Amino acid sequence: MEGLNYLSLCGFLCITALIIGTATFFVLFYGTKEIILNKFGNKYKWVTILLPLIIAIIVAYIFFQSRFAPAFPDYYMPNNRPSEKEIIGTWVPTSITLELIRQRGYDISLLTYEDDYPVSNISIEFYDNGKFTVTNMPDLFLFRNNGEFHSGYGTWSIEKDSQDTWMLEINFSSLSPAYFPDPPLSGSTPCPGESVPCGGLKMQFELWNRDLPYTIGIFIPGTELNHSLYFSRLGDVYEH
Repeated sequence: MEGLNYLSLCGFLCITALIIGTATFFVLFYGTKEIILNKFGNKYKWVTILLPLIIAIIVAYIFFQSRFAPAFPDYYMPNNRPSEKEIIGTWVPTSITLELIRQRGYDISLLTYEDDYPVSNISIEFYDNGKFTVTNMPDLFLFRNNGEFHSGYGTWSIEKDSQDTWMLEINFSSLSPAYFPDPPLSGSTPCPGESVPCGGLKMQFELWNRDLPYTIGIFIPGTELNHSLYFSRLGDVYEH
């Protein structure tokens, strides 16, 4: 469905850009034709067609690009590689995310809303040694809705995903309560004494905003509305 939406948008904008380009061409053509012919004569008659055509193509392209590009999610992601310094610190849920956690714990298997999640001291801490800790992270980010909150630690780095956009690569070394994906679905199996799959639990945290300050988005898998948990860094100033 998402692919069809982009295809429909592309078709609509192509037609609109064509109309705008055509209108621009005729306005410039008839607006400059007499001026050019009177000043330069028939020798430069070709200018009355070529110049409006070039300008019309540029106008149509600018319109299409300015409307189509923002429809893609990666338009709102960082332009350049963020530095570690821009990530290090304490990140807390936005007010919208807190409301989502409190009131809209999404039961993916039943597609119904369950009882409220309690909310207390939820945070992500990124350190300059490539390690991180999470505190009281709701289990929504683990494709579960048991009302549990997880705390743990692991390593992080700034990488590019398959769409060539910058994101945070997260690898949990430990979680409490323990978490293991369904082996038949994921192929991951627990190791004796560990609280996550062998080799760690790898995830990707999205980075939003083209420039500072960034927002971290943690996708909630399986939700029809593509909800995410959003976190902002303490000390950063965000425009509303």
